[in-house]
Amino acid sequence: MIERKAQLAKMVHRKMPSNLYHADSATSAGDCEKVHKQGVYGLRYEKANPKKPTPDMLLGTLTHTLVLEPDEFAKQFILIPKLDQRSPKNRELKGALEKKAFEENLVIIDQKQYDHANAMAKSVRAHPLVQQNMKQGFPEVSYFWEKDGHKLKARPDWVNGKYWMDLKTAKDATRQGFIRACADGGYHRRASFYIDCAKFHGDDVDYVYVLVHKTPPYQVGIYTIPAKHLDVGRTQYTNALIDLKDYNPGDDVYGYSNIIQSVDMPDYALN
Repeated sequence: MIERKAQLAKMVHRKMPSNLYHADSATSAGDCEKVHKQGVYGLRYEKANPKKPTPDMLLGTLTHTLVLEPDEFAKQFILIPKLDQRSPKNRELKGALEKKAFEENLVIIDQKQYDHANAMAKSVRAHPLVQQNMKQGFPEVSYFWEKDGHKLKARPDWVNGKYWMDLKTAKDATRQGFIRACADGGYHRRASFYIDCAKFHGDDVDYVYVLVHKTPPYQVGIYTIPAKHLDVGRTQYTNALIDLKDYNPGDDVYGYSNIIQSVDMPDYALN
């Protein structure tokens, strides 16, 4: 038992930089999601051809930082205000800030981006249930675990022993919006993956999604997924792991079909 606890302790890192976590070769919930939707080749292609962060992705990262790790803001971002470039002094200031961003690998944002993310962050942190969950615990803890011989990793936004919290910026933070987001983003697969990670480490937790609306008044919705849907997600992410294990690069040429498929149409597609 003592040896087991010592082994598990080595697989949990509270202060691991995000770049080191993402660089680790262990499989993440996001990897399983990509395999589920586009196959192993889709995952391999994405890793070989990483996309530049979109404005929405930047907004999400900025909001996460302001909610979960506000003290880390200056280590990740630099705000360059809108300056009248006719002034030599302003041009010099902008040049100095851009130089600092390059040297320290900081993400450049403007005042409008900061104000938008900060308004959402304030709304999240003002929610009584979020306040209760964040009274204790830690942000961005990196967990490494194993399942059926696969080396896996997870990095929940907030952990406190009872809940693992996942913060999402959303076009629609209502109950119906959450249902649509689950369908689009495979939230049931992600939640089951993270709950299983917690169990591997001896914790019985609820996985809680905190959605904040991207537009004023930045309302917040807090949701969990029922066990019956988590079971579906568990089967699906486990199948994705099997696909990864059985992957044959020679099959890439077939894309989605290695046989000719007959497809039944739902009623809405026949209208």
